Parts: sequence; C-alpha cells; structure tokens
Amino acid sequence: MRHNFFVIIMTMVSLNCVLASNVFAVMKDPHSLVVSLDKNQYSREEKVVVTIKNISDKSVWIGRRCSSLVNAILKKNVEQWESQDAFPAKLCQGSFDEVKANSSIQQEVSFDWFEHKYFRIETGTYKFQAAYSIVAPIDGLEPRFFHVISDEFTVETSLAESAESYQKIVDHILDQIYALKDEYPHFVDIDKAFRGRSFVYSHGVTYSDIPNSKDGPPSAPPLYNKEDGIFLSLSFHLDDWPVTQMFFGPNDTRRIEIGRLKITIMAIEGADTPQFYEISGKIREIIRHEQIMFQNSPEGDLGHNKRFQN
Repeated sequence: MRHNFFVIIMTMVSLNCVLASNVFAVMKDPHSLVVSLDKNQYSREEKVVVTIKNISDKSVWIGRRCSSLVNAILKKNVEQWESQDAFPAKLCQGSFDEVKANSSIQQEVSFDWFEHKYFRIETGTYKFQAAYSIVAPIDGLEPRFFHVISDEFTVETSLAESAESYQKIVDHILDQIYALKDEYPHFVDIDKAFRGRSFVYSHGVTYSDIPNSKDGPPSAPPLYNKEDGIFLSLSFHLDDWPVTQMFFGPNDTRRIEIGRLKITIMAIEGADTPQFYEISGKIREIIRHEQIMFQNSPEGDLGHNKRFQN
C-alpha cells in the first residue's frame, strides 16, 4: 500500500539530508531489511532487478525518491564511498511503500536514474541504498529514516561510454598533430606545447609593444613569422560545452562532436601563406577523420577504439 505525502517538500528534505555529504558513511540497518540484486556484475546498459525484503515481524515503509525504491547509488572511490541521489535534477512527488513483515518489494532500476552532467556511471564498484521508516507516515510530520545497503556489484562500461576511451581519441588526434613536425618547421617546438583538457601551442609569434603602456596585454595583433609562425588552441570536454564557448553558434564549424567528446578549435592562426593554410586544413582533417571513424563504426566508438587496445 502506497501513502502519498501531502507535505512532499518536508519529506524529500528529510530524505535528502542524510545524503548531503558527497562521502558516504555506512549506517547500520537495525531492522532486518535485506537489499538483494539479481546479479553482481552488470553492463552500463543493463537494468538491475532490486529486491527489498523485510525479514522482521513488523511493517516498514520504503521511501521512494521520485519513482525509485533505491534512493541513491554509492560509488567506490579509493577507500571511500561517494553517494549520488536518484533523479538528481528532477522535482517530483515523494511517496512510501509499505512492506509488511516477511514480505518483499521489487523494482527494475536503471543506471540512467543517477546520472547528470557531473556524475556518470563508469566502470567500477557500486552499492545501492534504500531509505525507510519503521513508523507509518503521517501527513505533515517528518519521518525518521534508516538506511539499508545492498552488497557490492560491479559495472562495466563499453568503450563507447568510457572516459578512458575518449581520452585515447584525444591522444590520437594530438599524436597526429605532433607528427606534423616531420613535414613543417612550424612544429619544431611542439614538444613544449601545453597538453591537457586544452591544447595550446605557438611558435614564431611576436607581439608589438603598446606605446606608453606599462600594464596589460598587447593590444596590437600578433606578428607571425612567414616561414614558421603559428598559434594553435584546441579544447576537449566530455558531455557539455564549456561556458566560455557559449557564444559559439550551434552550427559553428569550429565545434566538433565525437560521441560524448566535445572539441572546439579555438584558434588556428598564422601568416597568410599557402603552407599555413595547408597546415590548417590538415589539422581540421585529422579531427574530422576521427569523427567519421566514430560515426561509421558499426559498434559506435567501441569498434573504433579497438585500434587503441593493448
């Protein structure tokens, strides 16, 4: 029997307070509830059959978060457990399900329920958490919640979902750009480039001084050596475009998507020479080729990234 609360906000605040910390400390279940799963290893795309059994001699009331009997997932992070609520970005009505003595309740749980822009299910070890009350809910009163935790289980994400696989795509793009030093003098110092979430490289660039100015950057445009001057800046992000690039239009050719990977060509600048334009075209072609390989692979980037294994 399900009891919907009239004062939903109070109920959900109480339910969420226990999860306020990003690091979870396990609370002992004193009332003999057991959370069992149909397996102990899953792929990211699978659903988990969760069974919550009451092996005590009294009823308990499971607090649902939105529609989920499981109110949080716990991810093993080094020696701590990081907690993530179900449906973190959704405002919805809370409710309770009564589980009578020696009975159980079951639900299929999707990993999608716990994801948002700052949390994704990656390969790793997890647990599920459910919240419950031993007192029948009364409208307008905040119940006292206890937590019950499932056994550990593992999730294996495909290469198409793995952050590591996207890093290999980034590395492959940059390795091909580095290889241009064998063809063009512009890249003679490329080993000194900044390589991280952003890639920045310059060579053969000088800046004019500002007359009568002691502070601030130069206002004059940079001067590029005709033989080897170049400035290159790329950014790489997963899932979302950074705020600094919001002024880019949705059809801007400087923005390229490869699955979850968002690439922005922030700048390819140099002297107005045929050789520089040839370099600019090759860099764009390197990135486009990775995008085409990803799109044309029959298994998404799972097939594409078989080239990077071992």
